[in-house]
Amino acid sequence: MVFSQCSLSFGGITLSCNGLGVGSSLTEFKPKFRLNGLGIHYSGSGCLEIGGALLRKTMTLKDEHGAIKLDDNRNPVIYDEYSGAVIIGTSFQGKKITLSAIGSYAEVKGEASLFIFALLGYPLGVPPPSL
Repeated sequence: MVFSQCSLSFGGITLSCNGLGVGSSLTEFKPKFRLNGLGIHYSGSGCLEIGGALLRKTMTLKDEHGAIKLDDNRNPVIYDEYSGAVIIGTSFQGKKITLSAIGSYAEVKGEASLFIFALLGYPLGVPPPSL
């Protein structure tokens, strides 16, 4: 399989591909395509900026001692994991506001696992009263 990394920019938007690949057997032409990651970034003429990326990684299931787990046919248990991050920034009443988030998703043996953490870089509410 041949992999490439590329990006395309137009009108303040940049799209990027990580691990864009194509491959085929030498004996029979059956192309297989793959994309390991995708990113996007937008920076407007105003005060809005958005950026994010998603990455796909093929993993092998291991036990608590690091040994590879096998399925019923004695093959390694392989699964895809998707991880990503995003940041959104703007200005409001002269103050910069950012929202950042990271997350990951995987499904192993029919069981799903998901987490997302987010951070708002702006104070909510009013300051506490001073005594």
